[in-house]
Amino acid sequence: MARICVLLNKDFSHQTRLIREHATLRNAGYEISVVCAMDTPGKPVYETLESGDKVCRLLKKRLYKYHLFSLRLVKSFFRVVKNHPRSDYVHVHDPSVLLLGWLLARVWGAKLVYDAHEYWDALFDEEEARLKANASLKPAECARKLCQLEWTRRFETWVLPHCDAVISVNDSIGERMQQKVGGRIRRYLTLRNFAMRREIERSRRLHEYFGLPESTKIVLYQGQIAEKRGLGKAVEAMKHLSDLDLRLVLIGPVLPADEAFFNKILADVEQSELKGRVLYKGFAPPNELLQWTASADLGLQPIINCNMNHYLCLPNKIFEYIQAGLPIAASAFPELKNIVEGYSVGLTFDPDNPADIAEKIRRFFDSPELQEQCRENLQRAKQELCWEVEEQKLADLYRSF
Repeated sequence: MARICVLLNKDFSHQTRLIREHATLRNAGYEISVVCAMDTPGKPVYETLESGDKVCRLLKKRLYKYHLFSLRLVKSFFRVVKNHPRSDYVHVHDPSVLLLGWLLARVWGAKLVYDAHEYWDALFDEEEARLKANASLKPAECARKLCQLEWTRRFETWVLPHCDAVISVNDSIGERMQQKVGGRIRRYLTLRNFAMRREIERSRRLHEYFGLPESTKIVLYQGQIAEKRGLGKAVEAMKHLSDLDLRLVLIGPVLPADEAFFNKILADVEQSELKGRVLYKGFAPPNELLQWTASADLGLQPIINCNMNHYLCLPNKIFEYIQAGLPIAASAFPELKNIVEGYSVGLTFDPDNPADIAEKIRRFFDSPELQEQCRENLQRAKQELCWEVEEQKLADLYRSF
């Protein structure tokens, strides 16, 4: 049985994309082990999860994010070679472990697959701007970090044509990856973050949780709570909808870096006319999330254009909304428009304009015909935009080797 070594620069937990990919590859006859970081002290070095994934926490610490050459990487390389069996494929999920994956593939004579979850060039640009704007960094330290960042960028560009396959999460990102190497990627695959097909009955679970009357309409945002996700503008848009019996409900964890931002939003809501109209549920376990989702009336994705990675994004929550049968209001960005408008399952708006966000939400709730049309179209989208269809492309890619 052919063996796939999956490299990940964090601990392996709640990685829904990876869990789906691994199930597909196991069903296709491959043995999979995940080499990842020991993020939480006390966890076993070797573990087999209920999903069937074999986890090897052989990276004692995460590798530096934008620092290719380091003693930590060298130690990690020898630790993996010594304690992990030779694999036929190395499947890499992050630029920070891309050099490690390339070295392992050379030593083992294995195929190298690079699975890019983001448009990393945009994130490199953002990190470069952050370093240059950091007044607390000494000039020499800033120059050193910028040099490390540039080498990481160059290595990612150099290695693309040398990978046996490159995977991206949508066509827009894939096209830009192809362009920067002159189309020299050997095998390329778009593998979108589709959710598993689900049949979930609509309920009023959120109404019961918050003690709301059944007639109240709920606009739902689910996912990580962060400033760059556009929640500030979404909350502001609610001020334009005060005449509607409407609530904005937020479900998801707050990123540590955004706690101050979110606390300010909650404080401002409590002291304004929005008190009681913006509600926070907190984190919902993945196995329960879609039951909460299906009890809303409209799913919101207000991500802002803070960099090209955001502009080209196609987040998981869009497909979770679809599988929960929830119409969508989303930022008018290329990949989001392709889904929302292409399948006619909702409306798009300018995420920087709270008035436009409010106008699209109002248009949806003012039109029973539009609501009915969206729900009918969601039935087709659920059948086509699901992992059961998408996974065949991944199995075919590995068979092509």
